Order: sequence, then C-alpha cells, then structure tokens
Amino acid sequence: MSETRRVALPLAVTLAVQTLVAFAVYCAPVMAPVAGPALGFAPSAVGYYIAVTYCGSMIGSAAAGGWVARFGPIRVSQAGLVLALCGLALAATALPPLVMLGGFIVGLGYGPTTPASSVILVRSAPAAMFSLVFSIKQTGVPAGGALAGALVPVLVLAFGWQWGAVAIGVACLALACAIGAVRERYDRGLDPRASISLRSAFAPVGMVWREPGLRQMCVTSFIYGGVQITLVTYLVTFLTDDFALTLVLAGFVMAASQVASVAGRIVWGALADRAVARRTMLGLLGLGMGVSAIVTLAAGPNWPGWVLFAFACVFGATAVGWNGVFLAEVARIAPAGQVSQATGGCLFFTFLGVVVTPPLFNLVLALGVVSLGLRVEKKHSNSRGICHGGVLATLADLALGYGMMAKAGGRGGFVTAHLDIDYAGAASIGDWIHSEVEVQRMGSRLAFATGYLCVASNRIVRMSGIFALPGRASA
Repeated sequence: MSETRRVALPLAVTLAVQTLVAFAVYCAPVMAPVAGPALGFAPSAVGYYIAVTYCGSMIGSAAAGGWVARFGPIRVSQAGLVLALCGLALAATALPPLVMLGGFIVGLGYGPTTPASSVILVRSAPAAMFSLVFSIKQTGVPAGGALAGALVPVLVLAFGWQWGAVAIGVACLALACAIGAVRERYDRGLDPRASISLRSAFAPVGMVWREPGLRQMCVTSFIYGGVQITLVTYLVTFLTDDFALTLVLAGFVMAASQVASVAGRIVWGALADRAVARRTMLGLLGLGMGVSAIVTLAAGPNWPGWVLFAFACVFGATAVGWNGVFLAEVARIAPAGQVSQATGGCLFFTFLGVVVTPPLFNLVLALGVVSLGLRVEKKHSNSRGICHGGVLATLADLALGYGMMAKAGGRGGFVTAHLDIDYAGAASIGDWIHSEVEVQRMGSRLAFATGYLCVASNRIVRMSGIFALPGRASA
C-alpha cells in the first residue's frame, strides 16, 4: 500500500471532524448581525461569546491527553461532536445566559478534537509528508469557516438563526455516528488507568512551558491565534457596518477568505516539508498577517469589490493558514509518546490568545465611540426650566455627525441629509445630557446612524439621521 493511500482514511476522518466542529464555532460570527439585535446586543458583542467558547476549548484541549489515552481518539472526537450539538441547542433558546453556556459547551467539544487527531495522524503520516498531512487536516478549520460564511446566511434566511444553529448541531451528531465505524481501527493501545482528573488535565500546560522549544510555540500560537480569531469574529460585522454589504455578500467574502486559507495551509505545509524550515515559515506567515492587519486601517466603502475580495483572501491565507505547520512542529519536538499531551498543552495557550483578544478588540472599538454631553443651564431652557426642544435637536445632530466622523477615522465634511427626532422625556436645569450613537452603515454615498440622548439611564430623545459622505453630497 502506498504512503498516500495509507494516510488517506485517517486524514479524511480527522478532516471531517475538524471541519464540523469549526463550523459549529464559526457559525456564531456570521449569525451575529441577526442574532445580536434579537438578543438585545450589538453584533460586535459576539466577541464575548467567542471568548467564552474558547474558555471551554482551553479546558477541553488541556484535558485531552488523559481522555485520549483512556478512551481513544475516535471516542473523544465523537464526544466533541455531541457536545457541539448540545451547546448549539442551548444557544438556540435565545436566553442570554444559556447562549453563553452553550458557547462554553461548544468550546469543550472543539478543544479535544485537535489533540485526538494528532494522535491518529502521527501514527499514519509519512515523514516526507508530515507538515503537509497536518496542514491538510487543519484546512478543516477554514473549511468550517467557509461553510459558515456560505451556508449560515442561507439557513438564517430560510429558518431563522435559532433553527439554523440546531441544524448545524444535527450535522455534528450525524458525523459522530458515522465515524464510529472506524473506532476499532484507531482506538487501540488504550490505558484504562490514564488520569482524567481536572488536576492532571493541566499537567501538559506545565510540561510545554518548561520545554524551551515548546514554550516558543506556545507564545507564537498565543499571538497568531488572537489575530486569527479577530479576523474570523469581526469580518462579517465589519463588512456589513463599514462597507454596507448585505449579510449574504459579507458571508461570501468571509467564505472567500477561508477558502484562501485552505489553499494557504496546503501550500505552506508543502513548502515547510520541502523548501523552508517550519519555524521560518511560521515567521513569514506572521509577517504576512501583520502587514494585512495594518492595511485594514486603509479599508473603506470606496474599495472596489475585487480589491475587497483579494484583501480578504490574503489576510485569510496568512492569519488562518499557519496552524498545520505549527502542529507539525509541535508533534516533531514533543517528548516521545506525548504528542497528544504536547499538542493539548500548546493549544491551551493558543486558545488563551483567542479568549483574550476579542474582548480587548471590542474594548478598543468602544474607546473609539464619541459621546457628546451637555449640562443644562438657564440659557438652554424655557420659562418652566425645561431644556428647549431645539437645543436637544441641535445636540442630536451634532452627536450623530461626530459619531460618523469617529467611524470614518476623523474625516470631516459630513452633511446632514435627514434628521428624525422623537421626544420621549425632558431635561431640567442642572441635568447632564449625554448621547449614545450607533452608526448603522456607511455606503458609497450615504451613511446612516441612530441613537439616543439620555439623562442618567433615561432616554429622553430617540434620533436617527442620514448623512452625505464627504465630497459626495448631492448638488
């Protein structure tokens, strides 16, 4: 039997598992523009859901070594797929606490699948194809993202986001049943005495941190994992908000970025086997994703469609294309007989970066929000000591306009085309009025924003406006 044929079945099984669990995780960012408002949150709040999901992944990956040793890599993969179904079903209740719990459970299922697949592949992969095999298996992550980008908008439009989540969970259950057919082939050499306690689960974390080579991989994956998840989490929201793309079109851009990362992982893996040392390849990929992140600062709705797709593909190929080379290097330098433990320990730090980065990114976004305020004085008020409606309308216009400027990176010149004001309360002399503004979208000609003027927690004015973009006002 040729080496290629010998590795085909284990590669197909592990690739299928990786793709479905990634689909279960990455469906959330694509659903965010619809599910977020339905739950009472801004779409960008999906970053917190993703952080909770990867908290579960941290625990799942760290514990994977003992579980794989006792129960086998296929049984652990089946458990991960079932946990993905359970988590998505909880999220589909649309109750915020259960949504977050569901994300954690999805993460528990996602975490152990990579260490489990590494055990299968390290037994099967030929030395000359080691990086390539791991890279092909890891294409399941962007493949899952591509499925999310292409299929989730269709599921949401056809069935709603809740039933769409359930459908993805059912697909995971179907695969868990299907891979049971090969369990006897791969779940062998089990150790019924292998520890599965929570305390022993974190022993691999200490092991990889003590080994200098593995510690370098931990730091690298912490940074790269943060960049990867930020791209995947916020790309659709970024495109719908800043580029005024529809959810379906934004999903296709995300799918294109993930397809590019699939090709990238295969190319980077082949190069790491034949032309470039794995660590050198990881450094070059870091350079590529860093440049792509800087280019994002110049992105805007004036970009032609082909430029947007090309940019997304380059960013995806680098920021989501590094994992296979990384895992192959971890497997190579792992202590003898401890590939699963070394992989799980290193992935703990990968997922730590994934947990920390989205909330920090969301915090940075929040720091860029402009809020105007006004202390009501006698000169602003009528004879009854109530702030004039005209003052509130002026403040509303200013607040929406400055919100647009902040969104556009400080570029001025916005012209108010339409302003809508609804008065729901009043402010008296001495009250502090502050604004809450949300920019809905910025198109090529017009920008749209809504918001409120508030006194403490009381919303006294609801406002919405349409603005002509700089240099594009109608004659």
